[in-house]
Amino acid sequence: MRKEYIISILILLLVFLMTGCFRLKGDFGIVRVYVESTPIPIEGVEHFKITISKAYAHQLMRGYQSLLLPETSTNFSVINLDLVNTIQNPTQIIFKHIEEAKYTEIKFIISKAEITINGKTYNMEISKENITIPCIFTIDRNYILNIYLAFFAENSIQILRKDNTYRFILNPVFKVYSITREHQ
Repeated sequence: MRKEYIISILILLLVFLMTGCFRLKGDFGIVRVYVESTPIPIEGVEHFKITISKAYAHQLMRGYQSLLLPETSTNFSVINLDLVNTIQNPTQIIFKHIEEAKYTEIKFIISKAEITINGKTYNMEISKENITIPCIFTIDRNYILNIYLAFFAENSIQILRKDNTYRFILNPVFKVYSITREHQ
């Protein structure tokens, strides 16, 4: 009798798993994040580099989940991006398996910025390192979600000039302009 009871429970559990009534922890989908910059409104710009040292997606139930690979001795998990190369050219900056769930925002921590104009490189002051981008999306198993971000260069760069000295200030403005989904 006990043997039949155990077999019945196992069959019932198997039915629940096969019909999707249970969700096993560890169901993952893929998120890819792309950045495309608007034209940079400064004559002679050769490079406009930013370093994103941390990137997160905010999950409703569990808080922030990292979008960067874990650091190892050979992988320094940061994103180095030259925004000049992304002008009207969406560039993938993140490819990550993340847990199935509903997410509400993407967050970047920008740790460094520099701009090269006519061969001279300037370190930029970063007025806002912690960037939150409202973005509601759902990750589903067996799907790839593509999130396209626009970087608005004309709204993000401030130039202060005193005599022959320039100060460049970065106040990054990112917005979601498209989200697409494809089957893996």
